Amino acid sequence: MRDVRDGVLVLRQHDSVAEAAEAIAAGRQTAVPVINGADRLVGLLDRTDLVAALYHRMALIDAKSEALNGEPDEAPTQAG
Repeated sequence: MRDVRDGVLVLRQHDSVAEAAEAIAAGRQTAVPVINGADRLVGLLDRTDLVAALYHRMALIDAKSEALNGEPDEAPTQAG
């Protein structure tokens, strides 16, 4: 992530979702240009994109947790 001469925040392709979230949450911009190593525009990330990325990340975490621990709604059974 970097600021350019006119104060526009720019993300690089390798910047993390957390960095993008921080940039957009700061509220200075509603969308952030994404550039590659040659400083060429490769995309534009906005709040909708960020929410979708965070949603998918949370879904993956939930799925991994369920796979390791079983269904979250399963109650242990008592013998007897």
